[in-house]
Amino acid sequence: MLLRRSLTVLASALLLTTAGACSSTTKGNVSTTCPDDGGCEPRPVFATGVLSTVLVTPDSVYAGDLGGNVYAADKPLRSSRLLSAGTDATRNVASFVRTSRGLYWFTSPPATDAQPAPRSALVWFPADGSAAEVVAGDLARPRGMAAIGDIVYLAQPDALLELPPGEKALRHVLPIAAYGLRSHGESLYFHDGLSKISSWRMGDAAPEVVVDGASLFSMPTAMSSSLTYAEDPFVVDDSGLYWLEGSLVGGGKLAHASLAGGAHETPITIASDVVKAISVDDGHLYWTQADSLFLPSKTTIHRAAKDALGTSDVVLGTLVGDATSVQAMAEGVYIAASPSLTDLDVTTLGFKRYGGPLLIIPRAMLDAR
Repeated sequence: MLLRRSLTVLASALLLTTAGACSSTTKGNVSTTCPDDGGCEPRPVFATGVLSTVLVTPDSVYAGDLGGNVYAADKPLRSSRLLSAGTDATRNVASFVRTSRGLYWFTSPPATDAQPAPRSALVWFPADGSAAEVVAGDLARPRGMAAIGDIVYLAQPDALLELPPGEKALRHVLPIAAYGLRSHGESLYFHDGLSKISSWRMGDAAPEVVVDGASLFSMPTAMSSSLTYAEDPFVVDDSGLYWLEGSLVGGGKLAHASLAGGAHETPITIASDVVKAISVDDGHLYWTQADSLFLPSKTTIHRAAKDALGTSDVVLGTLVGDATSVQAMAEGVYIAASPSLTDLDVTTLGFKRYGGPLLIIPRAMLDAR
């Protein structure tokens, strides 16, 4: 309890800084000679705190922490505000979605000997409201969340639930186990934790398998329920589906399939590192590679052009610690990270090297590569 209270106090001191371009001089000139190992330094966005999840939208940044606190900052990033204070019932913010009705998140407390099956909460902060509301407070730990329009979908261990606009009670949609839940257009996409990726369109009686024979057993949410929630490395956009095909001995392959499904390709091989997060923008696929599943000492950020997936480069060479998510936006690539034990500043619970648990690789740096 004392540790959690200390983390909450430190997290409440979050400070946002402006995210400038990758610069080779103090005058802000954009470098065009970033070294092959990533070279130019990323910029801190949130300067202090212990973040558990982040959502970046075209106009805002949202961050949740282990104490259940949720922060918001409007772009251009100058300062953050406490949107909702955490409680014992809403600790461990796990994932966000935003609709026109507001911001939603669910919590995912880790299992312990005392609480082998901890309960989760679904929380809503209305767009025109001043306080968060608990929609459901006694949920089995969710495995993902997505939204189509103003309908929020929540993946429970054995069912897909929905929260329609204007309602305050979840209702049953499908009796399925859906991992890595993602939305695109009028459809949801998800995997079964083993070998199949399916899609479901609103109004359909059952989902449709679009990819079969994929090796998906290493996805985080398909692993032991005692682990703290982590997003699966699985994304979807107009160019198709992207995911990691894991290996029992480490490493794996980054795979791609069209939205129509069918045969899939695995053009990128990861030798031994652990891929924890994937993101896409109009032209590229980005992903993290860590040297260990637990407490990594080195993480690198990679990218590949969508039209040349067989070739990739490193955009950030040595992140000392773990990267829990990566999100590509127009202004750059955001990295939510945790410092390694050898790079921890105990006064801020952040990086000694980079100065923050949320970083950005500015678009100018990416363009200079």
